Amino acid sequence: MKILFNDLIHDATISSLNGSESYSVQNLASRYLRKRYQATGNSDTITLAYASDVTIDSLFWGYTNLTTMLVKFYNSDDELIELVYFENGNVGHYYGYPDQNLYGYGADDYYGYYDRLSDHVYDPVSWHFNEGITFRYVEFEIVSTETPLILGAIGLGVSETMPNPLEAWPESWDDRSKVSYSEAGQSQAQYVEPMRVYDFDFDGISRERMNELREVYKSYGKGAIIWFDPTEANHEFITPMYAVLDSWGDNKKRGKSYGYSLTIKEAR
Repeated sequence: MKILFNDLIHDATISSLNGSESYSVQNLASRYLRKRYQATGNSDTITLAYASDVTIDSLFWGYTNLTTMLVKFYNSDDELIELVYFENGNVGHYYGYPDQNLYGYGADDYYGYYDRLSDHVYDPVSWHFNEGITFRYVEFEIVSTETPLILGAIGLGVSETMPNPLEAWPESWDDRSKVSYSEAGQSQAQYVEPMRVYDFDFDGISRERMNELREVYKSYGKGAIIWFDPTEANHEFITPMYAVLDSWGDNKKRGKSYGYSLTIKEAR
């Protein structure tokens, strides 16, 4: 289970080549996922630039109609150091030769090789690096089969890896739809898409790790916007979420170890 609390997009200078003035590329850093960025056509290049080197181990994006995205990480000498691509639901991590050897999006079009591939179609999307990568700026080359191209948010940073939760957690809904009934039995409804809610309990945590987790909560607190990947090794089981930290239960000493609880709710 991975949770990105500190989204480094907020520290970046964000720009794009073909962004719409009405749906600014700055919207990618908004608290609201559906306050979207929009291109003037069906393709664009978005750049996140930093004043100094940053390190990440997780990348998220969501609320989008993109079909192809090539993510290129550069160091301060403008050298390409990492590539991640996304095409029609497939995500891959590329190790190989410099960008001048790159001549297409397909797996057969790269002069190099892939160490990992992921065949998932979902939104939001996540990708986690086996080791943290350090870079100065990153470019997102994105294409859609639809016009206009839209994208709600990008998240990147170092995720917190949570302990494995206890089994039998509830998967529930926060359904804000409104329903009214007449005395004669007729009904009217105003549909609102239900939001996913997860409640997790954790146990068997050392005091040292519990202190670390307490500091995480102290830094962000209830209502923090997060990127949440509960089963990062199996997205067919639970897909990633753009979410809000709804509650963090009391830390409880249980014998020689500690436990706590989390409630995480989908956010839009």
